[in-house]
Amino acid sequence: MELLEGIRTRRAIRKFKDKPVPNEVIERAIENAKWAPVAPPFRQWEYAVATNATCSRLATLINANSIHLKHMLDTFGEKERSRIIEYYRTLGNSRCLVFVTIPSTDDQWERKYKILSVALELQLFLINLHAEGLGACGLTIPLVTEEKILKILGLEGRELVVGFTLGYPDESPEPVPRERAKITFYDD
Repeated sequence: MELLEGIRTRRAIRKFKDKPVPNEVIERAIENAKWAPVAPPFRQWEYAVATNATCSRLATLINANSIHLKHMLDTFGEKERSRIIEYYRTLGNSRCLVFVTIPSTDDQWERKYKILSVALELQLFLINLHAEGLGACGLTIPLVTEEKILKILGLEGRELVVGFTLGYPDESPEPVPRERAKITFYDD
């Protein structure tokens, strides 16, 4: 897959086939993503991959707490809101959840750059998953759920940056139109 093709054809997948994802495929996507342009001091994130019983337990927890996402859902139209509610009800039947954490810190500058560093790597991670024939969709995790997830994963003392459902796609969503980014050039 060519790079630009991968960027333009990757989609948020909210429905997955009932097929396990081999650990080595996830490991390969993470290994390839490490080439993100991130300074070594900020590479303090960890991936936690949950499958089988742990995945089911976490999916139940996320589903039960999705009521806290009402404020987010109110920003969508009725059709998309219904689609998102259904996704959180079943998590797309995903058999794999991936969470990315960073060490907790009170230093806002340090926290900001750790999160930015994670974001740089995650974009490559998602494109690598797509190249492997996998799909993923980000999870909005309410704060009330974060502590419970970290406890189940044995990662207390860390901050949850993002979670994803992951698996083999059982849908092919059409691309959502993108507005052009606002660009201002300054030439003094």
